[in-house]
Amino acid sequence: MKKVEYKGLQLVSTKRASWLYNPLNDRMITTTQSLEEYLLTIDDENNPLHQFYVSKKQKQSLTNFHIINISLENSKTNWLKKSFSFLLNRYITLLFLILALISTVSISKSFANLNSTLSLSEIISLYIALCFIIIPLHEYAHFVIYDHYFNFSKMRFGFALRYFSLLVFFTKVPFYKLMTTSQKRSTALAGIKMQIILWAILASFCTIFPNRFLIIITITNIGMLLINTIPFLKLDGYWLLSSLLQTTDYMEDFVMMFRGNLPKRPIILFI
Repeated sequence: MKKVEYKGLQLVSTKRASWLYNPLNDRMITTTQSLEEYLLTIDDENNPLHQFYVSKKQKQSLTNFHIINISLENSKTNWLKKSFSFLLNRYITLLFLILALISTVSISKSFANLNSTLSLSEIISLYIALCFIIIPLHEYAHFVIYDHYFNFSKMRFGFALRYFSLLVFFTKVPFYKLMTTSQKRSTALAGIKMQIILWAILASFCTIFPNRFLIIITITNIGMLLINTIPFLKLDGYWLLSSLLQTTDYMEDFVMMFRGNLPKRPIILFI
């Protein structure tokens, strides 16, 4: 696999195909033809790829509307990526999981006695914590592992409004489909690992500084962690199961099998 970057365009080539991504307008093209020679004259209006280079962004979906899009030099976040890489090490994550379980047991009585009715200020504070702390850390963890394999000079991230209500942080991982099975598995697991780390930190704080709102955030994080592991929603568990089944999207494969475009795989039909 060969990676080339020219004027912001990101090209990944294999023996059978080329994938070219334009971070400026979030467009991707795939072809069996070599594209490197076209990049050198990308500013030429007669170049077949010129329109792809200068065209506007694609129309956004109302259910997934990008409010903020930011482009940042990847090298400026090296210190942050190194910190995340250390924390996402399997043995470090396992230590955090043990700490999370011990701390949760020690504050289990506080969980049981918690008044489940939330005030308006608590709801707003919880929403802010989710949108600007938990979800961004979760999503950035995915990007850190992805970046091990596709380290281009610029990264794109931002905030999107999904389903008219949820403000979510996102990072772009355009070449995810080109990753190997083990790489996809590591990338899918990164978000779950980060929420285990957050669980341990939050639960530990609850044992040291008992606080109603900290307990609420801890419970919410645990709930999000469990939901993310469900393999039948298009969340981390879904992509993890897809990687274990050695496919990019097992439900997409099921549809193609149903239409007769792919050979039948009993395990996917069963799931």
